[in-house]
Amino acid sequence: MRILMVASEVAPYSTVGGLSQVVYFLANSLIKLGHDVRIFSAKYGVIQPKKPFKRVLWHIKIPTGYQGKSYPQELICNVVTNQIGPLKVYFLENREYFELRSNVYEYTDDNIRFFLLSRGCLEWLKSQHSKKLWLPQIIHIHDWHTGYLSEDLRTNQRYLQEFYRLSTLFTVHNFHLQGR
Repeated sequence: MRILMVASEVAPYSTVGGLSQVVYFLANSLIKLGHDVRIFSAKYGVIQPKKPFKRVLWHIKIPTGYQGKSYPQELICNVVTNQIGPLKVYFLENREYFELRSNVYEYTDDNIRFFLLSRGCLEWLKSQHSKKLWLPQIIHIHDWHTGYLSEDLRTNQRYLQEFYRLSTLFTVHNFHLQGR
């Protein structure tokens, strides 16, 4: 089975709590069982990979759904990849919301940052679909940071036609920390 995990952190790249470890070890365990598992996360400023990143998608326009002066209608992002053994990890690059930040969490605009992560993942998947490249059969999203993805997948006309058959699994790792 082709599985895409989407998480706000993934070991060993960005580790704040147990989430990064669970995502990393679960992905590797599923790979050992014969599944094709990949991870999508954000490229934070703290990430220092042992191997250089490879560009996958450059200058994608992520629609925000806003039409005012206080917030842009589109954000420009890139997608890069890195690999640890058999595990391929994709990262959404955006200087303002991820790369210039020294921490993963606890910013006043975390809701916007993680909306961008979810929407960026869906835009990357649209690109994969149009190029007939790898697509998951199931998306496993982790914690509230990626909940936007499931909502967009089921309600946003931009994604419904291509991904209406795509299944999602939502895991909440710590109810105490939801929304923080």
